[in-house]
Amino acid sequence: MMNRPRVSVRRRKHNVITFDPGSGAVTIDPLKDQNGNVLVGFQALLLQAAIDRAAKNTIRVELLQTQLQAQNDQIHFANDLMARLLNSTPTDPAKNQGATIAISPPLSAKDKEIIRATAVKPPENTLDKYFKSLDANPLELVNGKSFNDVTTAMKNEVNRLTNQNQQEMINYQSMINQRNQMLEWVASLITMMATQTSSTIANLR
Repeated sequence: MMNRPRVSVRRRKHNVITFDPGSGAVTIDPLKDQNGNVLVGFQALLLQAAIDRAAKNTIRVELLQTQLQAQNDQIHFANDLMARLLNSTPTDPAKNQGATIAISPPLSAKDKEIIRATAVKPPENTLDKYFKSLDANPLELVNGKSFNDVTTAMKNEVNRLTNQNQQEMINYQSMINQRNQMLEWVASLITMMATQTSSTIANLR
């Protein structure tokens, strides 16, 4: 009886792969169960998880882009309204009895939306409560409110929108960095798995 030639197969272990966002380094550590057996298929699961994470980060980036565009539009409209108010400064901006604002052009639907969304101190709560009617021209202020009160509230609103936008820009850049890091991790993982597959095939020959 002929002896079969003995084939030596060197098995490659599956590993825990971690990614350091700071350095971009990928480290590999053996992954075993409580009995010391190597967990087979872990790299494929890790790759799928990394791809899912990269996809979710991409979606978050797109959502933040939409939010930032909406914020930029809101800041633009608020700045425009602020400029028109300052161009309509009455002779006595501190007058708080029967004061009027002859704003030009008259308030648009967007202007009214911004005024209704601008917060002020209680008991008014929102800037539209400073006016008897937003449809009037010139605008007539309620007793106790002056042109200065209106412009102060609008300046605060513009500052609030600008600060919020700046924070969102920071979050946006952070999310882009996370997405890019995860994409790089996916690419590194695919490359490493391909290298291990080639090496395993070579060992079987």
